[in-house]
Amino acid sequence: MGQSMQTIKRRIRSIQSTMKITNAMELVATSKLQRQKSKMEQNKEYANYLYDTIARVLAVYQDREHVYLKKRNFDRPLTIVFTGDTGLCGGYHANLFRFIEEHVKKENPMVMIGQKGIAWANRRGYNLVKNYSEYDDINAAAANIIGRDALEMYIKNEVSSIQIVYTEFVNSVVFEPCLMELLPVANTEVKLTKELLFEPNPAEVLDKIVPMYIKSLVYSTSLRAKTSEFASRRMAMENATDNAQELTDSLLLKYNQARQGAITQEITEIVAGANAL
Repeated sequence: MGQSMQTIKRRIRSIQSTMKITNAMELVATSKLQRQKSKMEQNKEYANYLYDTIARVLAVYQDREHVYLKKRNFDRPLTIVFTGDTGLCGGYHANLFRFIEEHVKKENPMVMIGQKGIAWANRRGYNLVKNYSEYDDINAAAANIIGRDALEMYIKNEVSSIQIVYTEFVNSVVFEPCLMELLPVANTEVKLTKELLFEPNPAEVLDKIVPMYIKSLVYSTSLRAKTSEFASRRMAMENATDNAQELTDSLLLKYNQARQGAITQEITEIVAGANAL
């Protein structure tokens, strides 16, 4: 019985030590999530304004032969994927990788951001044409580089389209893998309330504004993906802490029962010894 009590005490100490770690990681993830949500919200206004501008240009410019609007006669999409560099974030990466297996063919070119995704894609035999393992936290400059490289492949006719796979942040407990097509730019139906004048002309405006739009989308989707990662990690660490607390409570109950049983046995032996005298 004594050996059993010592074993239970060791398990309790071990679990409590782990609980301190998960609780600390939960606090760190919560802090990072708040900062990341703030960055994501700040970027929304600019991204929405740029999208509205693109929509207005397309409402006037109907020439579908433009390089950014014309559909290619072959099917070889370039897929940009955002993943994280570290684990311990629940089902975040598992859900994202399952989504990729369902929507992306292995032979098609892929650009992977994040060490977790790079390792996974190499193990599965995906066609990684570029990877960006150095970008743990993508800023506007890094997004420009990723967008520029993708646009270069598209303009050279090496790929038929550009699409992004990322995890959309819905709220602090819901985040879903998504696929967004960037190029060719889809025509949008916008009712213009006033005539628009372009200088020098809509085609040249598109030449300048579409690369800005693509780089902006790369950046905004990276913000949503990183926000989802932090939210998933916070929830995973919260669940781990709660589970550790439940397990500790259960072991404490067992320990008290074993201790009570040992005391009862000792009293019984003392009484039996006294009666023998």
